[in-house]
Amino acid sequence: MSVSKEFFEKQVLGLLGALEGVARRLTRNEADAEDLVAETVSRAWRALDTLEHEAAFRSWMFRILNNAFVSGLRRADARPKTEPIEGDDGEGAREEPRRDRRGDDADRDDQEGESSHREKMEDPGGRR
Repeated sequence: MSVSKEFFEKQVLGLLGALEGVARRLTRNEADAEDLVAETVSRAWRALDTLEHEAAFRSWMFRILNNAFVSGLRRADARPKTEPIEGDDGEGAREEPRRDRRGDDADRDDQEGESSHREKMEDPGGRR
């Protein structure tokens, strides 16, 4: 079914408030919600020829909104997680993969554990 440009514009304008509300609830961020609505309208325009009945326009748009949101989450999860590392002056920050969250204390504990384990192995009777 061919839907006219005028029909599309009228329907989208009528749904904008509801689309933005759902997008804000999904993203919990105003800027991301605006981007999600823009992506939704763009995808809907490109796929307009797949709309079978004008009466289904509202549910079709919300399905596109939901699918765009889920696609964004999957895309974000596929990226490697990084944390910024700043120099002494805060300039030239760069990204580096995350290390073990236990930190330096864990390294020290591991080293102490190795040395006490080594001592036990050398003197299994516990004699010093």
